[in-house]
Amino acid sequence: MTAWGAYGLRRGEEANSLAVLTVTNGATGDGNQFRFDNGREDTVDTGEVGIRWKGRTGSVGHEVVAAASAFRGRSDTAFSFGGFLATNLYNPAFYPAPAVAPMGPLARTTDTDLTSFTLADTLSLLDDRLLVTLGVRHQKMDITSFGAAYDGAAPARPPAWCEASKQVSLYANYIEGLTKGDVAPIGTVNAGQQLQPYVAKQKELGVKFDGGRIGGSAALFSITRQRGFVNAANVLTAAGEDRHDGVELDVFGQPTRDLRLLGGATWIDAKQRQTGAAATDGRRLIGVPRFQATMGAEWEVRALSGLALDARVVHTGASYADAVNTQRVPGWTRVDAGARYWSTRPASPSRCACAWTTCSTATTGRRRAASPAPATWWSARRARSA
Repeated sequence: MTAWGAYGLRRGEEANSLAVLTVTNGATGDGNQFRFDNGREDTVDTGEVGIRWKGRTGSVGHEVVAAASAFRGRSDTAFSFGGFLATNLYNPAFYPAPAVAPMGPLARTTDTDLTSFTLADTLSLLDDRLLVTLGVRHQKMDITSFGAAYDGAAPARPPAWCEASKQVSLYANYIEGLTKGDVAPIGTVNAGQQLQPYVAKQKELGVKFDGGRIGGSAALFSITRQRGFVNAANVLTAAGEDRHDGVELDVFGQPTRDLRLLGGATWIDAKQRQTGAAATDGRRLIGVPRFQATMGAEWEVRALSGLALDARVVHTGASYADAVNTQRVPGWTRVDAGARYWSTRPASPSRCACAWTTCSTATTGRRRAASPAPATWWSARRARSA
């Protein structure tokens, strides 16, 4: 039997004076901006305890886990805003900071208390080739925001894992969980109101292959979650759902003694559904690209012991910045290249590692808000050998 426990805390302070941009014409970039001043103090405490037991009842193996966790957060906030001015996303207009009313003292805006209790048992069947996890989780969310309090609960997951052969495994799972509801933004009729917790549901079916030197996985998944939407009356309300249907492919391994690979790609069809508004129903979700991919490789140079060269390509496809899909954010690709060298001095128990990496970013599409410049990093460290 194994037991564990953990505790963490965070104390934070924030003070800002920001220019908040709202784009009103996606084709030209025209919009407006206003000054927003705010102060904030956060107090967060978290804790977790649990036990794990392994045993057998006849031919069935068990791995039982019981755990409990808690989160407590308090936020005190004050803000002031005003001074609406015309501007353009691609050709910003600059003004002296407009005057706004002085902020008042900090006042409590959000109390968040989250608790979770979990009990699960992973059953090992058919000579440990079939693993079935049965479990239940009770979540409770007590959230008080501007006088509104909500709570809720959700069950956990019953996944199954089957080892079809020594190299191939099949798995499936279904998971439910709670997430905090959105807070109505400034400018809406119900600004500051916290919506009730959303229920998220995930279904996944996949296969994994491990051939020793090389391996990979493929998965089909579907995730649905309730959503918030600012309606025609300028009120944030829970309307419909966000749905993510996708395919994920991963590859890993060491095809040769000197070459290591790690990468993956994801295709996602992320849509707004049953929103109650023709302008948004069936449109893509904000900030979710259809395609993302990462591929990295590291090659150890035999001719010079201790030297390794590495490279990585990261691609993120285009997405949208608004619910009606008129403001398109171009996709981008980043290429990283680097080198690592380990050197051990004679008659010395320590060794020195030096690493150099450079990256460049290319942005595709008609427009872009910024052009990241190439960057280079250099690091050196000493490590005590075992």
